[in-house]
Amino acid sequence: MRIIAGQWLHDDIRNVQQGRDCENGEYQPNLCGFYKKIPLSKLFGFTSRDGVGTAAHFAFMDVISNRENLVNLNPYNGVSILVAHDHSANRTYVMIAEGPGHKLRMVDVSNKAASQGKVTTMVPSVGPLSIGLGRSMNDVFTIDSQGVLSRVDLQPVVMCGNQNQFFQQAFSQWKPGPFEGSTHVGPANHTYFLKRLAAGDDAIKKPWEAVVQKKIIEVKAGKHRALVEKRTSCTRPQSDQSESYCCVTKMPKLASELPVSPEEAEVLNAAIQNALIYI
Repeated sequence: MRIIAGQWLHDDIRNVQQGRDCENGEYQPNLCGFYKKIPLSKLFGFTSRDGVGTAAHFAFMDVISNRENLVNLNPYNGVSILVAHDHSANRTYVMIAEGPGHKLRMVDVSNKAASQGKVTTMVPSVGPLSIGLGRSMNDVFTIDSQGVLSRVDLQPVVMCGNQNQFFQQAFSQWKPGPFEGSTHVGPANHTYFLKRLAAGDDAIKKPWEAVVQKKIIEVKAGKHRALVEKRTSCTRPQSDQSESYCCVTKMPKLASELPVSPEEAEVLNAAIQNALIYI
């Protein structure tokens, strides 16, 4: 047997369980030989934390205490696990419904070396009780302690915040030629090599296609001119038939340097807002 991820109980707890240092007053007399007088959440460890190998923690059990310091088991104790295969990337994952941690988590167990399992939280869930797969490993079902059956889409995507940040400089430097009214720049496409965030460091990056384009509308109000820009980026993995995940950003830019009176500013702003809607 080899440890893939997680770690044993805290050394302090093992020492107390073995009856060491009970006489130094640091332990509760009624629990001496079992538990140290430290927060119960730390005693039962099991803080839930992502990481690789022993840097990761699983919360499979927890306790609660009342005013009399009587210890009771947390009603959300327990975990449910299943094994799933990502055939497109040749990776194997263990999906975990972690009750006390209130999380759905996945562990990349593809690396055969000890303590190399990468643990990643998928989504929060209120005391998940069980977990199951639908048509693929990206189609996950779970039922929680509130009696709610949920469906979780794990299809990898490049979120809009990441797309916008990555393409921001390129969009800004992508200039159209002379035009009147409106114009398009692009589309242009490029291939990038990416891997799932939950995949281990040894995972092979797969090709993803990115397509970007820009549309610009000229807005006029008297002598004043503004440009309204619509930036669109879409990404998708090339290895399957996944739909593109697209992001749209719209922004105005004042193109004339002339002073703007309040009346002209009102007219120009109305024209810009109208263009932002219909661009």
